[in-house]
Amino acid sequence: MSGLLDSTALGGDQPGRLALSDESSFLYIAVNANKAIRRMDLSNQLPDAHWQLGTTAYGAPYTVANMKAIPNNPRSLAIVRRIPVGITGGDVAIIDNGSIRSNTVPTGPGNYNFLEVSNDGEFLFGMFGIAWDFTRLAVDAFGLTLADITPDVTPTADLRMGDGLVFTALGAILDPNSRKLVKTIPGIISGSLVFYDKMTSRAFYLVPNGTNWLLQQFDGATGFPLGAHPISGVLGTPSSLIRWGPDGVGFRTSSNQLLIVRTTIFPVPPRVDLAVTITDFTSPTELGSNITYTICVSK
Repeated sequence: MSGLLDSTALGGDQPGRLALSDESSFLYIAVNANKAIRRMDLSNQLPDAHWQLGTTAYGAPYTVANMKAIPNNPRSLAIVRRIPVGITGGDVAIIDNGSIRSNTVPTGPGNYNFLEVSNDGEFLFGMFGIAWDFTRLAVDAFGLTLADITPDVTPTADLRMGDGLVFTALGAILDPNSRKLVKTIPGIISGSLVFYDKMTSRAFYLVPNGTNWLLQQFDGATGFPLGAHPISGVLGTPSSLIRWGPDGVGFRTSSNQLLIVRTTIFPVPPRVDLAVTITDFTSPTELGSNITYTICVSK
C-alpha cells in the first residue's frame, strides 16, 4: 500500500453514515447538510441517485441515524430516521431507489439507533429509543411490521450479524430467532467496538485497555478467545471498525485519525504446494491431425 490518494468522488456536504451494498456495487452516503441520501455507483465512482428523507407529520425534516444495505437487493436500504432537534423520536423505514415503502415502524424517544439486517434480508434487528429491548421487524413488499419486542435481553449496544447470531458491542451473543442470550464474552466493556468477519467466522472487538486499546478475537460459534493485539497511539474515541485486507483492521477516531493496523491474529489459510506436469502423445503424428495432451495436477 503506497498511501497515495487514488481518486476522489463528491459525496455531498457533511457526509455522515455509510452503507455498502453486499456485492459492493453501490455506496450509500447520508448527506447531513441536505437531510438526504446519496448513492454512488462504484463502477464509475459517480453519483447514481440523490433522495430526500421526508418530513414528519409536523413538517420537521428527518436525518439518518443509522442505515444498512439489504442483502441480495443492492438498490434497497434500511434506515433509522431521526428528528434532528431534541430526542423526539423517529422511525425505521425501507427505501427502494428513493421511494419509501408505506409501512414504517416508530422508534420512540431516545438516542439509541442500533440496527442490523438478517442474512436473508427478511428481518431487521434493533435496539432503539431508551430501553434495553431487542426488537425484530419483519420486512415485506409494503415495508416493515413489528414482529416482537423482547425486553431486558442485554444492555443496549451496537449490533453486528454473523452466521445466524447477533453480536453486541458489549460482548453479548444473541440468538435472534429465540430472542435469547446465548453467551456473554467477559471483559468487553463500555466503549468497545465490534465487527464480525464472515470469512473466518470470528468476532473481533476493539476494547479500551488503559491508555491503549486491545483488538481481541473470538470464535463466532463458541465465544472462545483466539488471540489479542495491543494498539497504541490512538487519540480520541475510535469508531467504524472494519476488516482491511487479509491481515488487518481499520478504524477512525474523533481526533481525525485513520488507523490501519496489520496483525498476526487473523488466521492464515494453509498453503498448498501443487505440481503440474504436461505429457503429450509422442508417437509420430500426421500433419493436420489432433494431438492429445495430458495435464496432471498433484499435491
